[in-house]
Amino acid sequence: MKKFILFFIVAILTSALFAQTQSIEKQYVNSQISSGKLSPDQMKELSLKWKTFSSNYKYPVLPYDTITGEFVFTDVIAFKDLDKRTIYQRCLQWFVFNSQEITYQDLEAGKIIANGSVTLTHKTESRPNSGKSVFNPVQTPANYTLVLTFKGNKIKYGIINITYNFSVYSVYDQTTKEVSKPPKSLFPIIQADQFKWENYISLLNETVNAFDVDLKNDIVSYVQDVKTDYDF
Repeated sequence: MKKFILFFIVAILTSALFAQTQSIEKQYVNSQISSGKLSPDQMKELSLKWKTFSSNYKYPVLPYDTITGEFVFTDVIAFKDLDKRTIYQRCLQWFVFNSQEITYQDLEAGKIIANGSVTLTHKTESRPNSGKSVFNPVQTPANYTLVLTFKGNKIKYGIINITYNFSVYSVYDQTTKEVSKPPKSLFPIIQADQFKWENYISLLNETVNAFDVDLKNDIVSYVQDVKTDYDF
């Protein structure tokens, strides 16, 4: 019976999850059943709630490094008809315009490293006295390190050391404190309070949009606009 329920729960999770992060959720389910912390019936109920939730929300697909346990965004971008020096100089200009803190730069070594920050706008769920769920936008600041490596007409783009800065209110002393956490601290999502699922899912998806789409595309566009910039 126990094996059947375990298979049933894993099947539910597998149908809703993607990429490497699905293993984090399944490992949690397995550990809860094998340790006896939750009964099979309790895990079945939890997994059914998760299935319903997951059918309405896109589960975050993040590039997970199984060795470091961190989420790292990386890509290689080629620029036609542009040389290494031009690409490097355009990236330096982009860093200045975007108030990035450059910690290392060397054209010969082909490397620029900088620290940056971004504000991620996502959703959070609350349940007031009415009992109905209310979804509101919330902003979470995030810090990161941007590493650009230059070779010929190509850039290797990398985002590492992502940390979220949460404002946490303490009922005990009625104060608000800033707490920094990496994305991996939100996993397994299914372990969190059910009313945090939407918050975590939307925050992680916005993280993907910010680092794997918006920031990368902004750098690429600025580099590619070099000819237009000097066409006068």
